[in-house]
Amino acid sequence: MKNFTFNGEEFFLEELRGMIAEAEKGARARTLPLEKLGVVVEAVASTPYGNAVGDGGHVAKSYSFRAETTYFRLAWYTQGKQKFVSVSVFRGNAKKVAYGANGYLDISATGKWEAFRLVFPSRAKKIEDWIRNKRIAAAIRHLPKPPVEIVEIREVQPDEGGLVKAEVGPHNYIGTPGGWIFIPYEKGDERRSAWTILARQGFPVPRRKANRVWTEALTAAVALHVLGEV
Repeated sequence: MKNFTFNGEEFFLEELRGMIAEAEKGARARTLPLEKLGVVVEAVASTPYGNAVGDGGHVAKSYSFRAETTYFRLAWYTQGKQKFVSVSVFRGNAKKVAYGANGYLDISATGKWEAFRLVFPSRAKKIEDWIRNKRIAAAIRHLPKPPVEIVEIREVQPDEGGLVKAEVGPHNYIGTPGGWIFIPYEKGDERRSAWTILARQGFPVPRRKANRVWTEALTAAVALHVLGEV
């Protein structure tokens, strides 16, 4: 992958041609359709952000040998008066599809954040992690401190009564005003609410959502549950 600042259509077009020629050196089949490259350059010059993807085509399932194709990924992002571009061109294994496939080069419209993420992936990840950590901290602020075995909470899902379903590794924890409960993962848990999962564990969960408030009886049930695990 190469990052650089856009500096005019002519210069950019030559830069792309050079990268493609280097990647395709010696290749005779499944190369990029270069006749569409000018359209990509024009899109970069005329729009603030977007991306373009393409490849040199793929082989039929009946093809019994290893085959390579060219892969192309490009994204651009404008900040102030500068336009930043990220380009990746490389040869890799061609896919085997029903009847083979011709090469293509397409432009896709993207939102501003998506373009930023494609051009600056490491910076975008830091921003996403900061936003996620801030959201998680706000969601569990009212709960007791998580136990020491919870090293990192990946995601949270707040529920009625102040409960929080927390994704920790492959398993979940349910954060309650009475403490944190470890929940072994079962298929479908990502769609279940914290109260539904607690009911599965045998907690006295009210059937009506309007009645799902935390009580001293539930705190006692959490204590008994934790003691039972010791």
